[in-house]
Amino acid sequence: MGMHASAYLMYGYDLGGAEEGWKIEEAGEYGEWEPEWAEDAGDPMGSVDDVLLRSVGFTETDWRVDGYFDRERAAKERLGVEVSSYGYHESASWMLTTKTIRGEDYGADAFDPAELLSLPAANGWDEKLRDALNTLGITPTQEAPSWFFVSNYG
Repeated sequence: MGMHASAYLMYGYDLGGAEEGWKIEEAGEYGEWEPEWAEDAGDPMGSVDDVLLRSVGFTETDWRVDGYFDRERAAKERLGVEVSSYGYHESASWMLTTKTIRGEDYGADAFDPAELLSLPAANGWDEKLRDALNTLGITPTQEAPSWFFVSNYG
């Protein structure tokens, strides 16, 4: 099993990461960030999915219960955002996004930029992102959500 690169087009906020520094106003003088809700102070992103899912009423923890994954998927759809990593696996940075388009390995994918520009307003993505930021108690240094083209190597 080897390493491979993937490319993504994402709409949302670049939150940065522990290695390069967090891109949020709540980060400390040296770029550190340790939110109250993080189960592991050294890895706040390890808890972020649970925090966001609880905000839409999903509090289950036992994946062995019948229907767990269906209920989790429905909660993720209600939430309408996700947190994704980019960069190198060992020193990942993070995005809070409402839309992710993954470029297929060894291929080329066509898309219409004009159509992409209309999606945020038509789908209420900015509001979903704002709700998630409020839930997490963070303020990105980025002024507004944007489209980002990122790579992931892992």
